[in-house]
Amino acid sequence: MENTQIYNKRVPVCFQVAGATSNTEIGSTAESVFVVGNSEELGLWSPKQAVLLTRQGESDVWKGVVDIAEGFLLEFRYVVAMVAEPVYEGDKRGIVVSKWETNIKPRQLVVSADCNNETAIFGNYGNLERVGSGWLQGYSEVRLTLKNNSIHMWKSRDQKRRYQIKITPVDLRHRESTTSMIGVDDDDTDGSAGVQPMKGPFPDVEICVLTSDGDFVFRKQSQFGQLYNENDIVVFRAKTYHGQFLAFQVDFFLHNQWEPELFPQYAGFAYILPMNLKRMHGEKFIPITGVKHTPIGQLEGW
Repeated sequence: MENTQIYNKRVPVCFQVAGATSNTEIGSTAESVFVVGNSEELGLWSPKQAVLLTRQGESDVWKGVVDIAEGFLLEFRYVVAMVAEPVYEGDKRGIVVSKWETNIKPRQLVVSADCNNETAIFGNYGNLERVGSGWLQGYSEVRLTLKNNSIHMWKSRDQKRRYQIKITPVDLRHRESTTSMIGVDDDDTDGSAGVQPMKGPFPDVEICVLTSDGDFVFRKQSQFGQLYNENDIVVFRAKTYHGQFLAFQVDFFLHNQWEPELFPQYAGFAYILPMNLKRMHGEKFIPITGVKHTPIGQLEGW
């Protein structure tokens, strides 16, 4: 059936899908389910024009109804995405796709008054189950890799210790004019002045440990970061609309192997600035500053 013919009568088409989100995610993430397709009503395959579905209570079923011309050969896919509302003046609203149905052929149906009323399973159709990560569209992804024993402390006492690492995105637009290069005022004693987390639709920096059998999938960081073991390969990733203003604060905590349930002692910090990220490859050396604002070592990586 040719999609070039003229259609007059419009009928409601019900889009209903399950399995795209987990019940445990309710209220914990900004992710929603959308439908995008080859009709103007479904955005002509543009994620920015995709149709937002409505979650049905506390289930993982998402549903929506769209009026489309009867007889139209409709092609569509379901996607999971976050709505990126403007944060600063001049920002535009965007859709950040985290996962989508990657079957080679999209879903199809000929629009009619009684079509598509069954609940679909996300990524599962045509006797195949295919789900992939989202694509970059209007934003950037930064990945930082620590490998080959990246933490080098200068004192022998510190070299014998093990450290937990946590990385937090920092927005340089919040730096005060009187702050130093790392965003700390001369009169500041706690190291927090002028440093603000990067705002936006993206979650915190995610992490995966490539050298661990059960930890090679990206996940959220724990409160006090990841224990860095000798010869570990650890990858951190962050997404942003404002790469030119994105820096990273790297916090180091002393690992207590005897009482790991206790809060670890804070050891120091480092800052990775945009100027350190200009090259796409090669090792970088970043100074580590201790709690007394004196250099105690250096971080190598990415």
